[in-house]
Amino acid sequence: MKRFYPILLPALLIFLAACGTDPNIESARLSLLTEDYDAAIESADAAIEADSSNAEGFHLKGVALASRAFAGDPKEREPDYREARGLFDTALELYDAQTTTIGSDKDDMEEFIFEIWGTEFNTGIEMLSDDIVSSERDSLELAKYHFINSKTIQPDSIQPYSVLAEVHAALGEYDEAIQVTRAILDDLGKTDDLYSYYRLANFYQQKDEFSEAIDIMLDARDRFPDEIEIVQELAYMYFEEGRTDEAIDAVSDLIEADPDNPEYRIVYATQMYQIALRIDDDIREINEQIMDQRREIQEAAREEGFTEEQLDEMEEVIHELEEKRAEYEEEAGRFIDEAVTELRQAEEMAPEDPAIYHTLGIIYQNKGANEIDKRNISNDPEEIDQHDAQARDFLREAIPYFEKAVEIDPDDQESWRSLFEIYVTLGEEEKALEAQEKAGFDDMPMQQDQQQQQH
Repeated sequence: MKRFYPILLPALLIFLAACGTDPNIESARLSLLTEDYDAAIESADAAIEADSSNAEGFHLKGVALASRAFAGDPKEREPDYREARGLFDTALELYDAQTTTIGSDKDDMEEFIFEIWGTEFNTGIEMLSDDIVSSERDSLELAKYHFINSKTIQPDSIQPYSVLAEVHAALGEYDEAIQVTRAILDDLGKTDDLYSYYRLANFYQQKDEFSEAIDIMLDARDRFPDEIEIVQELAYMYFEEGRTDEAIDAVSDLIEADPDNPEYRIVYATQMYQIALRIDDDIREINEQIMDQRREIQEAAREEGFTEEQLDEMEEVIHELEEKRAEYEEEAGRFIDEAVTELRQAEEMAPEDPAIYHTLGIIYQNKGANEIDKRNISNDPEEIDQHDAQARDFLREAIPYFEKAVEIDPDDQESWRSLFEIYVTLGEEEKALEAQEKAGFDDMPMQQDQQQQQH
């Protein structure tokens, strides 16, 4: 096991050669060399009791405590490290107050602290996978203590706090992750660390405490007014809380502040479309209920004694579901129309931004997917044909947008993927094969109705 005491050897030799050396200090140094840490602590205490301004006494006692801690179980080191850190702080103050310093004791102490900090931190890092969350639980548990030890011995360093927060989160210890991340912002004063705000908000979200997460992002927005991603994250949290109006207002404020900024309009359009997608989820659930109800009607019709009255009652349930679906579709349509309007304005301002065309393509592709959903649950041949025709019209409307997106950015695999799905559905196999290769999935089978996957 690595020891830390040899770092003191040069200073020790100077002291042994000096006249009038404090015998308690000399004894403490000799005990450190023999790894008798308790004896070193006792001698250092005696030196401090004899002279409370004796920097070397505090210095050596801290070294002895830290060395004793390091020689023991990583899970039990923190108390000794904490006491040692306090002793080092006192020693630093006393060294700085001295008009002359014998040898390089202050430098030795700072190097000693750095060595412990680095060894504890690096040991913890070596136990983790690159993405942390895939690390073995036992490794996470042990690494956690190494990071706690590292931040204890060097509490001004942000690195162990940052990784420790992620380790706590990987272990599902979100309260502890929140506490550590708050320490970065509050105790270390790293209010310029935007990532800590994102991380802290995420930890609250993991606990379903969206109000707290919103407060964090509001603070971040005040500190980083030019960061669009903050507004996007804030809008998402408002949505999760069911505060749709506030979500819209948060994004609208961007446009009001700078109406000629196309990026703000893209963000606003994206949020409008996200609202529509949430409503689509409700529509999809209603479609499933309609399908289930129709199956029940078919099964009931085969049973003896099934009456027209019972059939009417079951058909009425479907009728009510269809009315509710129509309301949702109208509501979603309003948000989609607003999204399209904003994207059209953004297109005028930034006609070479592929994100505009990709988003417009997605909107029409999903309109087609919704028509296919309705086609699949219908049992009326005429309605089936209508929905199928409408779906194809929407898909054809999406194609120019995706084609424009890949014209601007030929490496836009998401747009190529959407084109592949649309071409397959429309039966344009030659174009589908080209898009398939560009999308990066050469071996993917060409299946119909790929566009049913929502984006």
